[in-house]
Amino acid sequence: MMHSKSPSYTPSAFPWLQERIDAQGLDGWWIPCLHHIFRDVLLYHGFSSPLHALFRPPHLVFWVDKNLYPWLWEGPEEEFSQPHFNQGVSAQWRHEDSPEEACQRIQECLASGRIPIIRLEWFHVPFSPSYKKLRGFLHAVAVLDYRHKDRMLYILDRSPLPAARGGFEKKDQGWIPLTSLEDAIREEFSWFDYKIEEATVPWQTELRSLLLESVTIARKGNRISTPSSDHGLYAIRGFTHFIDSLDSSQLATNLYRFFLRWHLPPCIRKYILGQRKFLHLILSELPGQYDNLVAQAQTLLTQTMELWDQVAASLYLLGYKDTKECRTKLGEQIANLSKLEEKLTDAIEALALEL
Repeated sequence: MMHSKSPSYTPSAFPWLQERIDAQGLDGWWIPCLHHIFRDVLLYHGFSSPLHALFRPPHLVFWVDKNLYPWLWEGPEEEFSQPHFNQGVSAQWRHEDSPEEACQRIQECLASGRIPIIRLEWFHVPFSPSYKKLRGFLHAVAVLDYRHKDRMLYILDRSPLPAARGGFEKKDQGWIPLTSLEDAIREEFSWFDYKIEEATVPWQTELRSLLLESVTIARKGNRISTPSSDHGLYAIRGFTHFIDSLDSSQLATNLYRFFLRWHLPPCIRKYILGQRKFLHLILSELPGQYDNLVAQAQTLLTQTMELWDQVAASLYLLGYKDTKECRTKLGEQIANLSKLEEKLTDAIEALALEL
């Protein structure tokens, strides 16, 4: 499963980390930063199918974070802190308290032939746009090299910033001094301790369980909902309540305009549409004996994605100008979306039960 490689700490030793789309058609834009980075790590280690390892059961959630930002997301809020993978892949975050311990773990990972993935709260990272502005924004990057002599880290960031906004001059990677991260390390630093082993069950068997898990979440999301989050089909109800509760005075503020124009639409297009495109690839791999059930699910999946995209566009327009026409159109789209999501859930269940 995993190729043996002699340790080499130069960035050129990680050619897979330069590609956004892999051979299976998985586009890193569709997935959060940790999964994006880890997809590249799995490819580097010769893992047979990052698509299978990274697939998560569809889990729609609407939640409000500690900064009072509303999120439309695919997966529970804690998935970044407690990640789950498939096909024999396991990992957990391990915490360190000092820059010295952090450097030691990074060097140990490099020496063992693994790629260090580190997680920081970017409120404390000087070159982040969230610096001293947005608390609770945890972000994962890979460390491809460490120069002990001048204490420099070679970082690869799969959600790169342009150089004009404090990002790297060379696209999505570059050298940074350890001193620029020391405050962030003292506040919140973790490294990703991962293992890649042989799968214990065939992929199709594991996929069946994952799809049935998504059906349970969709229909019984109220059992895992919290005061700040709604899950499964209940997430659409929570989102509907949020939109209906907005009044004209709120929509006149820059904060709510930002939510509607620049925050929620990208959430939908990156995470919700992205995970559904992920599911599309997974279903496309199934054997011909399931063609009819796959076709039914794929048709509903396409219709659902198109409607989510329309909702994203309507949110943008509502943030631009609050009119009765915009609200009515958005309300109709969300109502239709709820019905489509229910039909998609039924189709996924029918397919899963036959696998």
